Amino acid sequence: MKNFFYIKKRSISKKQCKQIIDWFEENKERQDLGLIGGLEGFVVRPEIKESTDITLTLDEDNIVNEIIIPSLNEGFYEYQSEYPVLSGCADWNVDIHFNIQKYNPGGGYKDLHFEAANPLSSNRLFAWMFYLNDDWKGGTVFPYLKTTFRSTAGTLLIWPAGFTHSHKSQVTNKIKYIVTGWASFIDINN
Repeated sequence: MKNFFYIKKRSISKKQCKQIIDWFEENKERQDLGLIGGLEGFVVRPEIKESTDITLTLDEDNIVNEIIIPSLNEGFYEYQSEYPVLSGCADWNVDIHFNIQKYNPGGGYKDLHFEAANPLSSNRLFAWMFYLNDDWKGGTVFPYLKTTFRSTAGTLLIWPAGFTHSHKSQVTNKIKYIVTGWASFIDINN
């Protein structure tokens, strides 16, 4: 794992990717404009992140969870096996909430950002993402690491949530779909 990235191509099949995209498109009533989190809470800022999102939870009974949960479990198991020090730190787990995101042409998460960038997200340890389609030119840029990941349908990517892994989308020329979420320290105060 170079630069602490976990990359698993074909973690889910193209058929499964299409099933998730179809589920997203069939559930228009759940779609909202993409939010960004910050000191002011969660807000719509299309000049920073231009997307349509559905927020789900891992305990819902749907095809999305049937597809992604086994791959996420395998990915995080392999990540922790590569870095056993993770089993000795405070308890952490994959967050229950995650998003399916659709970026229309010209859309994307345009600003450089990292996943543990404010008090609301400071307990995040990792981010994860499945690319669902690859019929567009682009990917995710990690400039501090001089790394770009090209969108390949079915690929699972896991990376640390800190500033060293700041990233942004390459603005898409076609529709782009991803599923994304986090793994965080468990808050023992709640």
